[in-house]
Amino acid sequence: MTPESPPKEFMRYHFNPRKKTCVGSVTLNNVPGALAQVANTLASRKVNLVSSESANSKGSDTSVWGFFAEIEDPSVEVSQLKSLVAGLPNVVGVEISEGIDGIVVDKYHYPLYFNSGEKAMVISRRNLVDMFSRVKKIFGSGAEVIIYEMGAATGEDDAKELARGLGKDILARNMTEMVFLYAAQGWGMPELVDLTLEPLTTILRIHDNFECAYVRSGAPNSQYIRGHLVGLAGGVLGKKVMIRETKCMAMGDKYCEFHGEEVI
Repeated sequence: MTPESPPKEFMRYHFNPRKKTCVGSVTLNNVPGALAQVANTLASRKVNLVSSESANSKGSDTSVWGFFAEIEDPSVEVSQLKSLVAGLPNVVGVEISEGIDGIVVDKYHYPLYFNSGEKAMVISRRNLVDMFSRVKKIFGSGAEVIIYEMGAATGEDDAKELARGLGKDILARNMTEMVFLYAAQGWGMPELVDLTLEPLTTILRIHDNFECAYVRSGAPNSQYIRGHLVGLAGGVLGKKVMIRETKCMAMGDKYCEFHGEEVI
């Protein structure tokens, strides 16, 4: 896995003033071919999908498919599309609305959840880094401890959440896979250089680390990530770990590199 992996766009809205835009949500029976049938029906009416995402509904036999689209044929009405989709055999419910001035916002899917069941929210990297900068401005050198402890607390909570969903044994055995949660959540692309469990030692690189992407510093800057790694390792493996950042994007390095070792 390399930092050149294809990006994943999270769409909150779609805007194209030159097109007839729409946003929709379709609840389907969770059976093979149901989603394809809906997509093909929309395509037959010259509806071009811009973005879409589907997920199974927990505790039921249905799934939900959300999409943004552009209607290439101006004569096609959203009400027609809604009726066509609603009449398909595996469709349980459908909502489609047309944009005004070419803009549509996703109004149909709330709340947001991680697949572990925890409620989620979306915040930009820039917003979070600006928050850290404000803390540093107010608290000076003490801000590093505050941000580190914030990361450690989040790491501990994440370990508990993952353990509830997967079980501690499975989680501990699959650390080389689970480290890619940093990429899945948009924090940066991890590269696990080394991992030894007994005693615990590790070298982890994070390319495009959000914490350092907009910062220039004469010293290592990744206090939040460093704390998160300590909290996560302690929560998953039950070990006290010390993490040092030896390379940092904020200092001009190509990636942030963390060396961890068990405190015995």
